[in-house]
Amino acid sequence: MANSYPIEAILDNEYAFAHKALLAEVVKFKKLLSQKKYALLITHPNPDPDALGSLVSCSLLLNQLGIKTLPLAFNNILIKKKIQSLNELKLYTRIRIKKFINNPQDKVILTLDLADLKRIPDYDTIVKSGIPIINIDHHEKLKQPGYKISVNIANTKFESTTEVLFWLSRKLNLKLNQDFATNILMGIFADTEFYQDVNLPKRVFLLIYYLQSIGADNNLLVYEFLRSKPIEELVAINFCMQYLTVRKNYAYIALPYNKYFTAQKKLGKPFDKGMLTEILRNIEKIDFCFVLIESEPNFVSCSLKARTDRVDLNKIAQEFGGGGHKTASAFRTHGNFSVITKKLIAQIDKHRSHN
Repeated sequence: MANSYPIEAILDNEYAFAHKALLAEVVKFKKLLSQKKYALLITHPNPDPDALGSLVSCSLLLNQLGIKTLPLAFNNILIKKKIQSLNELKLYTRIRIKKFINNPQDKVILTLDLADLKRIPDYDTIVKSGIPIINIDHHEKLKQPGYKISVNIANTKFESTTEVLFWLSRKLNLKLNQDFATNILMGIFADTEFYQDVNLPKRVFLLIYYLQSIGADNNLLVYEFLRSKPIEELVAINFCMQYLTVRKNYAYIALPYNKYFTAQKKLGKPFDKGMLTEILRNIEKIDFCFVLIESEPNFVSCSLKARTDRVDLNKIAQEFGGGGHKTASAFRTHGNFSVITKKLIAQIDKHRSHN
């Protein structure tokens, strides 16, 4: 691959961890797309900046390959109006899904930053369509019960799904523009906790510099995602902090359905556990935090975030059918909220005793 810019060669070398199996998936990716004309792009509900940035950057990548794209984001998000490329995303609706799969010829579906196919509300409809699925992710192996995806470009050593897409763009020898660079940086910015994660590999800082050199707007990301807190969010946070518990090396907030409903009402929009974990994980002397909510009766979700790297949060999340990374993991499960809370604390104490 020709390199006209020295830092590109350095970055390529930093991605040596991309093993032969992953490179084989890229070959399959190119072969499959050479037979397709249209692509549906979807990510998880309550999409974070990595999911949103992945939708846009993947769409731009596929457009260069001659593929027409339909990137869908769930309608329970606040699209950042100043990041113009995000305004090109279409709202996820059942009608759009059915219309796309009605004529499956020449079509492909890409799932981004998903981790679990069943997070898509129309999972069964999509699977039954027979349209091949390409998964691009930086989480643990995609959960795909009852269905085998066609291409799986995923590796947990990447810091974000947008970083996977950057690496893929290099393997495809594609041109990068300012929009692509900003959306790639958006995912890295958020999934590294605004470049504050411990033990970040040096390539991340090289990549940040490189993306900014081709026009990525870091200041825009700072103002949109860090310095644009609506007053309603602060009111909701204040309410939730009443339920803070701090133990020997971790802190948590657990909100049963009635408390969650009140918090969401104060917030005035869908609840994002991240607004709490980004605060709790910085409490002095703890190793990690978690936020556990009951968003519907007997439907519980949890986000775990680390301050240090002394506890493997991925192992804890896996006990509940979830997963992610050592320093950031999540799970969703059905059951009694109080029982799940006690079981989670017991699992945490078990892992602490083994460390």
